[in-house]
Amino acid sequence: MASELRVTTIANNAGTESVDTTYVINGSAKAWINFTMTTATNNDSLNVGSLTDNSAGNFSINTSTAFANNSYALMSGAAHNQANNTNFGDIVVVDSASSYTHIHRENSVATDTQYGSFSSAFGDLA
Repeated sequence: MASELRVTTIANNAGTESVDTTYVINGSAKAWINFTMTTATNNDSLNVGSLTDNSAGNFSINTSTAFANNSYALMSGAAHNQANNTNFGDIVVVDSASSYTHIHRENSVATDTQYGSFSSAFGDLA
């Protein structure tokens, strides 16, 4: 049997720190993934249905549950070996309410990094 807990504030045991539940609900990632680009392996994730390797450094992440609209916020990154003095960056682009693209570039060229990559999405689910 399903149940529902309704509270307005969450506090620690001592009652010295608390937060309104709105911050917890609205400020939590609704989808995230940690993946390896070189093998297109989903290492761990939340609300991710599939990971598609489109080309070098270019991946589509499809969520299991769609967002309410295309205005959700994204962030991404990748671990990188700075010893090779490469300029690198990660870009995430909303494709639809249930899909976004993660692109990793080194010296302005899309490429797979041998280190871990991540992205996360924040917003209201449908």
